[in-house]
Amino acid sequence: MILINYSILKGYSFIEYSYILHGVKVRVLVDKNILKYTNLADIKNFTMYVFKYFHRHWTIYQAYPLNEYRFVVLADKKGVLSEGTEFGIVHGKDIITEYFMRGEPLSHIIGHSWNGGILKIERNLPDGLGFDPRTQDSDKCWGEGWEHFNGIICLDWNGSIHKPLNMLQHDLELYRKEIVNSSFDMPLVDMAVLFQTPHMYYYYAKGGLIFYLINKILMDYDNKTLNDFTRYLYKKYNITSFKELESIEKRLSAEDLLLELNKFSTYNFTSFFEKYIYGCEALPLKSIEEKYILALREFNETAPLVVDKIPPIISLIRVKCLEPSYYSVYWEAKDLGKGIDHYEVQVDNSGWINIGTNQSYVFSIESPGEHTLLVKVIDKAGNSRSVSIKIEILTITRPLHRLI
Repeated sequence: MILINYSILKGYSFIEYSYILHGVKVRVLVDKNILKYTNLADIKNFTMYVFKYFHRHWTIYQAYPLNEYRFVVLADKKGVLSEGTEFGIVHGKDIITEYFMRGEPLSHIIGHSWNGGILKIERNLPDGLGFDPRTQDSDKCWGEGWEHFNGIICLDWNGSIHKPLNMLQHDLELYRKEIVNSSFDMPLVDMAVLFQTPHMYYYYAKGGLIFYLINKILMDYDNKTLNDFTRYLYKKYNITSFKELESIEKRLSAEDLLLELNKFSTYNFTSFFEKYIYGCEALPLKSIEEKYILALREFNETAPLVVDKIPPIISLIRVKCLEPSYYSVYWEAKDLGKGIDHYEVQVDNSGWINIGTNQSYVFSIESPGEHTLLVKVIDKAGNSRSVSIKIEILTITRPLHRLI
């Protein structure tokens, strides 16, 4: 596991909170000097937002490749200082002291832990060529446009300082009044030139609205959502473990997104991309409809947060010869976590057979000699344990067996 470079944190003393969310240890480390600017209750309140937004993003992606995520806050800094999936975020004090930062900005940067560093969203350039976002297409539409939209979706529906529906409606009005037919009216892939300028939010506003439209199309044509597409991409690019993250270089450009969307949906997005991502035709959007937002809010706040990593227990009871060539095996099993899902059996490497929740199995052996039977139990969290038995057939009618 790649750890945070703690050399940049030397000399700091931290208040720390941690929680296990779906098997990932989420740690919030806040520089104690921040107490000069705020109070402990506010720090705890901020910490709960981190836990909540991490949980909601995890529910959308349904995977996280590392065992630990850290959110570090330094009292003598402002803004994002470092972000990357190998450790999380290092941010300045404004993430706590400026309350509005606990809305979309906080949700947004937590979301980048999934798609901003693991799925590297950038154009695939030939070896040796650099990338200059001021003069070249940025192809950051997935990492920024989707995450702005997604970050808004993950906010509190009623309790947020910025209501999600109001934020999206604000973006739409901003787009109409200040972007369309202005000097900022450019293809989304070219809008990275606005980064680090006072007009950077225009990129997020247009990008978020485009992904609102993509979600609307998926729902109308396929009864699917952007959450479904996100999970599809995450699984396809194998971003489910640190080992894979370490060994595979993952790049996802706007061209890749178009190809993947056209595979995923019955709708052909080619013209859509040409008009609104590679071109600057006005978005065909007059209002924000709540149903297209509510469909994305699938996260279950009451779902268990501590992952079940304990494999079930299984023991064979007996093997019995029923008649020549036919035998039965019986076993007992129990699980201390989420419960047993099913059993599988295998005879002489013939392939695993799913037998559901039956705790017995009848099988045949046609020839004398030594044979191996494996019985495996799988729990609802995916943990498994197996037990094997050697069956030595001296004659086809007199079985001898021994457990190993």
